[in-house]
Amino acid sequence: MDEILKSSVLPFVYPLVVVGLILASIERWRFVSFSPSVILLFGGYFSGYMALPSILALGLLMLLVALYVADRRVIWLLAGDRRAWLLYGAIMPLSLLIAFRVFPGVDNPLLYDGVQLGNVTETFSIYLSLDKAVLALLLWSVIASRASPTTGNWLHTLWLFPIALMTVFSLGVLFDYVKLDLKWPAWQLLITWSLGNLLVTCVVEEAFFRGILQRGISVKWQERFQYGAIAALLFVSILFGLVHFDGGWSLVIMASVAGVFYGMAYWLTGRLWVAVTLHFCVNVVHLVFFSYPSLL
Repeated sequence: MDEILKSSVLPFVYPLVVVGLILASIERWRFVSFSPSVILLFGGYFSGYMALPSILALGLLMLLVALYVADRRVIWLLAGDRRAWLLYGAIMPLSLLIAFRVFPGVDNPLLYDGVQLGNVTETFSIYLSLDKAVLALLLWSVIASRASPTTGNWLHTLWLFPIALMTVFSLGVLFDYVKLDLKWPAWQLLITWSLGNLLVTCVVEEAFFRGILQRGISVKWQERFQYGAIAALLFVSILFGLVHFDGGWSLVIMASVAGVFYGMAYWLTGRLWVAVTLHFCVNVVHLVFFSYPSLL
């Protein structure tokens, strides 16, 4: 019975994430967008993939995000700068703790184990990250409720895509982190990897680093000196690189440089989905055209 319950949860995860992201992007439906997160938490708990500590942490984060999104309805709680304190003093730290799985009780389903896409590449596994799927939905709700820093035409940023790809992977080859390795993974693996990478990894990282951190620092620094927005972009890009330290200094540098391009995409357009799309394109090119995830 337990195995039936576990397997019945899996097909609904990514569709729920898609529905939640769409609802969060529509102001009148923003509160309804919390329902997919609630369903994922209940499904994760009753299927045994998530224990009470992680459920409580995500539940608390959901409450904080709901308060943040509903700032006009709870003026008594979030008057003045209290909304900013709620975001940077509570939502961001708790999101980091959840992302790094400080709270015990997460046992995400393993979809693929020991995958090796080349004779000289490291193996990797693919999990269906229920906890980070909820985190992606909640962070997206935060970003969707904030005014865009700019309103540039996203078509004017298409030049960033080829330059970002050439720069990042030139560094990867130079550092001997990757090499050219054209391949086409099995379609089941490719679809599974793509859904998780786009809807969870890219959304979580871009929402946190670009939508929350870069935007917040940029606003403050622009008030103090002329090139505050550029300084914020570079600073957050370095932080983004440092969280990839488990891949070594080569990956830190590559991720930092990639972060500059993601930050530019967001800064020039004010649309987080452009940064998410660029991030996903870099990851897809890495998977298909280069040794993935890295050379042995």
